[in-house]
Formats: sequence, C-alpha cells, structure tokens
Amino acid sequence: HVLTEIINPKTPEDIAELSSIIHDKTGGNVFFLHQYMQMLVETGLLIYNVGLTQWSWDDDDVRSRSHVTNNVVGLLKKKLESMDRSRTVVLPLIACLEPHCAESILRCVLQGFID
Repeated sequence: HVLTEIINPKTPEDIAELSSIIHDKTGGNVFFLHQYMQMLVETGLLIYNVGLTQWSWDDDDVRSRSHVTNNVVGLLKKKLESMDRSRTVVLPLIACLEPHCAESILRCVLQGFID
C-alpha cells in the first residue's frame, strides 16, 4: 500500500511487478523501502516525468540492475561508503550530540567540514 501511495499508478496492475520486486528486496520493511526507493531514483531506475506527472521504470532493469544487500544495514553502509569523505568524518561528531541539538552548535561543529 505504501508503494501505491508513492507511485500513484492509474491501476494497481501498473505496479504489480515493481511492487513484487521491491517487496522481495525489502521484506516489507518501510524504512528499507524508503531507502531502496531513494536508491532507485538516484541510480535512474525510477524516474519521475514532470510533463506526464507520473513515474516510469522498467521492471527487468530494476530486477537486474538494483544490486543491493538484503538488509537495511548493508544498504546504509553502501550509501555511507559512497559519500564524500568530508561528510563521513563529521558523522561521528554529530552522533555524539543530542537529537535536538541547536542549529548554532551544529554549524560550529560542521564549520570547515562541509559547505
């Protein structure tokens, strides 16, 4: 149901195969689904056509070219490994701060690391 809300197909049959592929990859984990969908967009496997106001994809391409691990940790690790080093150096610093850290403190900690 989450995928239907995101893609908003004309009919449920339009996304049946994509839904099956994504469910196989994510196991129905909503957080993993979000990360996986983001990866599909970033790699050009899922494209939003503004003119047609609809998403497009090729089921076979998604199935064969979306080589990701079968768990959230593996996908996030892959994303971290692809990040610019200046950003990954700062992540442990941010992790030490409280969840509701003031923006001014974040700016101070991040100064010189990222633009």
